[in-house]
Amino acid sequence: MGKKNTNKKIKIQPRENTVKKEKISFVPWLIILGAILLLVLVFVLSEFIDNYHYVRKFSFDYSTGELYDKKNDITYIEAPSGYEPIRISNKPYATDGERQYYQIGFLTESGKEEIISPSIAIATSPDDGAYIYYDPSALLLPDVKSFEAKEILVCDMNNNTLQSFDESETKTFLEAFENAKNVHFVASGSVFTLRLRSSKIPWMSYCMYLYIVGDAMYVEDTTEDVKIKLPSNVCKLFDEDLLKLFGNG
Repeated sequence: MGKKNTNKKIKIQPRENTVKKEKISFVPWLIILGAILLLVLVFVLSEFIDNYHYVRKFSFDYSTGELYDKKNDITYIEAPSGYEPIRISNKPYATDGERQYYQIGFLTESGKEEIISPSIAIATSPDDGAYIYYDPSALLLPDVKSFEAKEILVCDMNNNTLQSFDESETKTFLEAFENAKNVHFVASGSVFTLRLRSSKIPWMSYCMYLYIVGDAMYVEDTTEDVKIKLPSNVCKLFDEDLLKLFGNG
């Protein structure tokens, strides 16, 4: 008998690949990329809106001193220099081609900034004197009595506040001012600005001027053209250091 052929060829079956190929999804990455681009777009637009500021065009009549807003048909006139805005906005509201005008604001008791309607009043920049321009049909400027001041700030000529009067001290000052006789004196010596503040018109200061001449103290209200000599009881309201520094106290 012949020998059996033991060299049989064994057919090896290819091993089945059990590792599944996963498809890579680009959808989440596209969403993330879209969100990033959206944030960038919002930032760019917010910067553009913040930096873009529309300045209205007004006309100024030098013959009458009137400022005219043609679009809203408002005629502004200049308030006497004794009326001052407490705060003005950072960006101009309008221009007449030479000067810029700003909205007027103030801080509430809670510290929140409020802006009054520009249809009532606006103001020039401090570099142009910070003059108030107001619509006389919308605002009646008060005299010192109707202003009803509740506080007085004693300021130097650099607008630094040196002292403040509370409501009681302010009342004493105003009573003396209203009852005093108009006097004549030569404006000399040390001069300070008295800024009267009121909750009735919280965006405005009513200003007077204090003169220390030797031992005497005089007050001038340029708005009402009144000059008085302060009585001794009111002089005592002022800080002694202030009197020693600027007078002969």
